[in-house]
Order: sequence, then C-alpha cells, then structure tokens
Amino acid sequence: MTSSTAEAERPAVPSPWSGRLVAALPLLTVFAWLALVYAWEAWLVTTPVIFTDELLYAELARSLADTGHAAVRGAPHSVGSLAVAARAPAWLIADTESAYLVAKLIGVAAMTAAAFPTYALARLLTGPRPALFAAAGTVAIPALAYSTLLLEEPIAYPVAALAFFLGVLALARPGRTTIAVAVVCAVPAPFVRGELVVVPLILGVAALALAWTGARIAPLRRRFRPWDRAVPVAACAIGALAGYAVLRRSVEWQIATDHPGRIVDQAVSAAGAFTIGLGIVPVIAALAALARPAGAPRTPERRAFVAVFAAAVPAFLLYTGAKGAWLATILESRVLERNLIYLAPLVFVGTALWLDRPRARPLAVLIAAGVALVLVLAAPIELGYPYFEAPGYALAAFANRELIMTADAIRDVLVVVVVLAAGAMLLARRLPALAAAVAVAALVWNVSGEVYAALGLRDFSQRLSGYVADPPDWVDEATGQRPALFLGLGLTDPNPFYSLEFWNRSLSSVWTLDHSVFGPGETGFPTLDPRDGRVLPESGLDYAVIDSRLAIVGRKLAASGPFAVYRVARPLRLRESVSGVYSDGWMGSYSTYDRYSARQRGHMEVTIGRVGWGGRDVPSRVVIRLRPIATDASGNATIGPPTAERRWTVHSRTQRVFRLPAPRPPFRVEIGVARTFVPAELDPTIGDGRSLGAQVAYRFVPNPR
Repeated sequence: MTSSTAEAERPAVPSPWSGRLVAALPLLTVFAWLALVYAWEAWLVTTPVIFTDELLYAELARSLADTGHAAVRGAPHSVGSLAVAARAPAWLIADTESAYLVAKLIGVAAMTAAAFPTYALARLLTGPRPALFAAAGTVAIPALAYSTLLLEEPIAYPVAALAFFLGVLALARPGRTTIAVAVVCAVPAPFVRGELVVVPLILGVAALALAWTGARIAPLRRRFRPWDRAVPVAACAIGALAGYAVLRRSVEWQIATDHPGRIVDQAVSAAGAFTIGLGIVPVIAALAALARPAGAPRTPERRAFVAVFAAAVPAFLLYTGAKGAWLATILESRVLERNLIYLAPLVFVGTALWLDRPRARPLAVLIAAGVALVLVLAAPIELGYPYFEAPGYALAAFANRELIMTADAIRDVLVVVVVLAAGAMLLARRLPALAAAVAVAALVWNVSGEVYAALGLRDFSQRLSGYVADPPDWVDEATGQRPALFLGLGLTDPNPFYSLEFWNRSLSSVWTLDHSVFGPGETGFPTLDPRDGRVLPESGLDYAVIDSRLAIVGRKLAASGPFAVYRVARPLRLRESVSGVYSDGWMGSYSTYDRYSARQRGHMEVTIGRVGWGGRDVPSRVVIRLRPIATDASGNATIGPPTAERRWTVHSRTQRVFRLPAPRPPFRVEIGVARTFVPAELDPTIGDGRSLGAQVAYRFVPNPR
C-alpha cells in the first residue's frame, strides 16, 4: 500500500471549530431569527416616540460622533451612559434617516445578544436544550420591544445578563481570571444604566453569603457560642443602617422613604406586571427551582446561582419600589416593570433548572404559585396601549382591545393560568413531556406579548409621524447644515417641536419668549426691545426657526406645519407675535397680538368666532382693543389707551371679521372673552378639557400704495 493510498483511507478528523459551530447553530439560529424580527419592528417605528429621552440620547451620541465630546444644543453635557457611546458610530452617517435606522439596529443586536450570556449561565447548570430555552425566553420577553427605541435598556440588558453569568462563574469557580473578569464587567455596569448599580452589590452580597455558608467557615461556625451567632446578624444590621444613611443623602431616596407603603405598593405592582408579561409559568418555576429537588446534586454552580438569584430579587424590587414611590410623589403613579426586566435572564435560567429535572418539590411549587397569585391579584391591570413603563401588560391590552375583555375578566383568566401552571408543574413529575409543552407555551406567550407591544410603539410612532415633514431634515436642507436658532412660545403639544429637533441637526439653540422650558438641553429666555421688537441678547446666528405665532424680519426660506425657517436680517427682530392662542386657533379668555414693524401703514383684521363648536351655545361678550406700545423713562414697555375698540357677542357656529385702523408700530391688539366653556363638560363624548373662549386669527393688512 502506498503512502498516498494510506492517506486517502485514513478517517477524517473533524475540526474542533467545526464541531463547536455545529453545536452553536441552534443558539445562533434563535439569535438570528429574533434579531430579524426585532429589526423589522425597528424599521416600522419611523420616528422617536419617547420624548425627551430618545432626543437626549440621540443628541449626545451625535455630538460624540461629530466632535468627540458630549454636548446638547452646543452646551457641554455629561455622557451619562455608555449606551450613548455604543450608538455614536451610527451618527457618523450624514443622512439622518439612515443614521437613525442604524442606531436602532445597534440596539436590536445588543439586546438580542443577551441570549449568549444567558445560554452560557444556563449551561453551567443544565443540558443544552433547557439552556437553549433560557436563552430564547430571555430575548423573547415583551420588554424586547425596547430594542426599537434609542434608550439605555437595549444596551443595559445584555450587560446585566453578562454580569450575572460572569458573577456566578466566579463564585462557583473562583480564580484570579474569573474573579477579575466578573469585576471588570460588574463595576462599569452602573455607567451603562444607573439602575445597574445594584449589580455589583448583588454579586458582593452573594459572595458574602457563599463564604459564610461555605466549607472553609464551617469549623469556625461550629465553635461559635450562642452569643457569637448574633455577630453576623448585628454586622448585617449595621451594614444596612450605614447603607441607609448613605442613601438618605439622595433627595430621591429621601422622598421615597418618607412613604414606605408606596415603596411596597410600587414593588408589588411592578413584580405583578413582570410576572404577567413572562407568562406566570417561568416565575413559578424559577422560584420553585430554588429549592433543590430530591436527588439533584449539590454543585458549586447551583449554590452560586441560587445566591445571586436570591440577592437580585430583593435588590431590584427595592430599587423599583423606591423609584416608583419617588415618581408617584412628585409626578404620578406608574407601574415600573421596565426596572425589573433585568431579572428575566435569572428567571429563565431558573426555569431551565426545572426543565432539566422537572421534579420540583411540591411544597416549593405551591409556595411559588401562591406568590404568583398574590402578585397577579395585587397588580393593577393597566390597559393603556402602548403602556411604555410596563410592556408586560401587552397581552392584557390585546385581550381588552381585540377580545373586548374587562380588567376583571382578564384577572380571572390570569388566576386560572396560575392554577394551571402549578398543576402542570406538579404533574410533570410523572409526565416529563408535559414540561416541554409548558416551556413552549411560555415562549409563545412571551413572543406574542413582545410583538403586540412593538406594534403599539409602531402605531404611536405613526401618529407622531404626522408631525414629521417630508423630507424630515427640511431645516438642514434650507440652512445648508449651518446652525439655526429656534425661537418660539409655549407649545401646548411639544411633540412637533421635539420631532423637528431630532430630525434636524442644525438646530443648535432653543429660545422661548414666555420662559417655557423645552428640554433636554438648555432653554434660553431672551427679552424683547419694545421699541422695535429686537430679540436680546443677539444670537449671532444667521438662521432662525419660528413657530406660526411669530414672524421675524428676514427672508422666509421654507415652511412645514407650524414652523418656518428664515434667513435673519440681523439683528434678530420680531415683526409680529401672538400669545394666548393654541396651535389649533382657539384662545382662552385672553389673547394678544403685537406688531413691531411694518413697511407701510395699514389696518388690522381680526377674525373671531366659534364655527368649530356646534354644541350647546354659551354666549359671551367679546371686547377687542387696539393700543399703542410705548416706553417709559426706564425703557420699559407701557401700553397706551385704546385707539380703537370693538364689542360683540359670540355664539356657537358664528364668526365675524373686525377691521381696526392701525397706528405706526409698535402696537398691541387685545381680545377678551368674558365667558369660556369646556367642551368635555358640555359633551361627554369629547375629550377636550380646555377652557375655550373663541377661535381667533390676526392679520395685518397694509394700505394700498
């Protein structure tokens, strides 16, 4: 036999890399398909929906990409989150629409990548199939709808999952390398999202618990006298008091702890939404799996996982409860499930433990089911759609909107699900195939909730898209990307302005004449020279964007919706301004029109009426006065006596045009409506709760030359 023949007959040795790739294919397939679904959902969300959060993170990322420094509206700003840096490369793309899509896809890829550390954590404890379930469940929860938004969650979620995996690995297999890697991941986690400050604390508490109950301390514990056993308890109490004293320096924590009952209520509500969103079964299974089934081996990995899980649950609940109590005190009560989503990887790994050995202790199952039942009964069933703070309610909203179920009926169904889940877990001790069916049902529940939550964000973005021009960066096109100032008055609905600022990078400064604040950056509050309408201080910019209630001296370049772009005839001066009028033309009881300059004399046309109201008539006297604006010895504006006055009684479905001779500018037109009405009070089918006086329009008409 020749050497070549022997070489040909020698059996091929498979490459170790090819074997690993084949083994990883199921996990890679799960990642690829779900990432594809979420990318499609991100594409459907055509404009940001969570203002001002998305606007802030986008502006910070843009400034990092453009200058290497974090800034908002040109002013230096702290980066705040490493999630901003993760998306900064997307904004190197000149086209804003393309950059926005790429920024969302970065979030999609990152959040879906939480499957990998979750799978690795589960493989420390279970076989490949249960671990694959844990990975799939972790990236199928309703909160994955956040991956379509420019928020911190898409980046923070995989960081938390990775920190938990590395922490459990370091605790189970301590060594210089494993401990160092776990620390390197856990310590920066709070810089991705502030809430993750609990992650290093969780791992530290778990490490202390394992050390105290470990074999090395056992001989010392056996020598403890009765009084010695109180030492660790006292040490924990002192540590808790020290931590409380440190936290009391935080204003938010002070406000929260002044209402301890609210902390509990908020934590329970969020936990209930989290349980419902995950499909109830994973929560019951994970809690029951903490009790080691009979015959299950005592492994360091299991001890480490139980320690981390047992520390993570109260830590995240306390954070969520405190934040919810603070928010309920200063603003409004919300169900903050979004702060508990980082527990999902641990919950699904706990469920994988049960799937790997579906012989949970009956008492543990019953206790876990009791906890789930309490959470389902205590949590408010929120039916808002989309309910951003708690995507776990997506299927409840589906049942309400599509199946016409009431909140009470939905709660009854959830109670039945708790009972069925507990029964299925008990039966699975004798019917292992039932565990697989339960796992599939849990995945279907989660995927369905995620899709419906994402569709809600899509619908909301489509409504907001009505504020977005075509093309959306029309201001950038008009100014040639040169800096522009926004000058406006208080906006009753700020979303059109926020959309304008997001899509147009040239908006570098924001000023308001009525001291209304539009975050996320600084808002300037200029003053007006009453003699000629000059805006002080001088902006130094050649372009300005104004809302429809203002007009400035300059050349109009473009307009879209309620906004217009001007090339400013410096210094920046107002030609006219309107106050007290909503964007839809309605005023309350008082509104004004100020005219600062005109090329020639003319008269004012004031159109007033209630043609937009056909309900019950609420007659009201209307007084229109025209007054000159002068300045006193100190340079302050003074309003002179009326030079023209008109009176009328306004009724429903009526309208009238008044003409008043105008003096040389500056002058003011005032309208007072003696009696207003609230549409929602006169017609319950109308949701408008404003106090309305009349619809009004002002127009300066130059005299013929």
